[in-house]
Parts: sequence; structure tokens; C-alpha cells
Amino acid sequence: SLEALSLELAAEALAPARDSDHPPPWLALAETFLADAFDQPIGVADLARVAGVHPVHLARGYRRWLGAAPGERLRTRRLERAADLLMQGRVSIGEIALSAGFCDQSHLNRQFRLAYGVTPGEFARLCGRSPSRWTTDVSSVQDEAPALA
Repeated sequence: SLEALSLELAAEALAPARDSDHPPPWLALAETFLADAFDQPIGVADLARVAGVHPVHLARGYRRWLGAAPGERLRTRRLERAADLLMQGRVSIGEIALSAGFCDQSHLNRQFRLAYGVTPGEFARLCGRSPSRWTTDVSSVQDEAPALA
């Protein structure tokens, strides 16, 4: 009815406006989880569960507030971790791939080249690192690595 529609419009007009200038609190929960567990197999459903929102809502929120899909954010964190380990030059590229959350060295190579235009080995050489000197266990390097924000 016209009266019901009028009441709905009035209620909407009087309702407090949503704070659309600030990201929702659930986004920080999802980002913290992603930062803490980027080296594990993580999917949109996992992030949504932690954040307490529907996976579609999470994906839309990521695009709106962060300008990237959750998978892109995850891949970026993994690539940053791999680049950090490559610059330290203490472990093999295969170990770096697994430590950064890639399923294998080949997957890291493909993603690294797409993102940076060079392979991990080329990147390491550009940083003055030689694969022949990479002998340290990756777990000791992880303890020294800076935390991702």
C-alpha cells in the first residue's frame, strides 16, 4: 500500500547512515588471518569464516576496500615473502616456494615471473645471491624475517 511504502521511506530517511567511508571491522580480521596464515592453503571460504561474512560479501568487500580479490592479496603476500627470502639468499628456491605457501617451485616461478618480470633465480642473481651458497634450513630464516603488515 501507499501508506506502507511511505512509512518504509520515512524509516530509511531517519535511519542512521552507514559509515561507508571506513572499511568494515571484518576486513581487518580477514587481513590479519591472511597475514598470519599466508603460507597455508587458504581459500575465500576460510577468510569468510574467520571474518564472519558470506564469501561473496567478503570478495566484494575486498575489491571495494582493497582494490583486489582475496586471492590476489594472498598471492601478493606470498610473493613478498619469497622475494624477502631470495634477497637473504640462504635457502634453495624450492624451499622458498614451500615456505611462502606455493605448492612447488614451478608455481612460484610462474607467479614470480608474472608479477616481477623475472624468475626467482634471476631475481636472486640481481640481488647478488648465488644458489650454490644456499644451504641454510628455511625455518631458521623464517624466524629472522620481518613480519608482514
